[in-house]
Amino acid sequence: DGKELFVNNCGPCHTLAAAGTDGVVGPSLDDLLAPGGNATFEGSYVRALQAVTCGFGQGRMPAGILQGENAQDVAAFVGAYAGQVGEGAEPLADTRSAELAPPPDECGAPTE
Repeated sequence: DGKELFVNNCGPCHTLAAAGTDGVVGPSLDDLLAPGGNATFEGSYVRALQAVTCGFGQGRMPAGILQGENAQDVAAFVGAYAGQVGEGAEPLADTRSAELAPPPDECGAPTE
């Protein structure tokens, strides 16, 4: 579900190899959220969830692109696959069994 939602709602703007998208407006999520260093599934998930729900960059990315479970599904897909090579890449985490933080109640900080 997350991949399909990403392709349809985020792919026109963002590049993510695992989704097969090559966006032209927003940053490459493969570069921005690449694993290694301080990047983790959980950190990338929360960052993507916040951006999808609350927007980013003083309106460059509008708020509310996706809501609720759809936002969680996309954020989990991004967190698991950002920086992976190709559509057949293995995820960094099993998103089916991961405990996913809910979308923020109010924008500014994610809920716990």
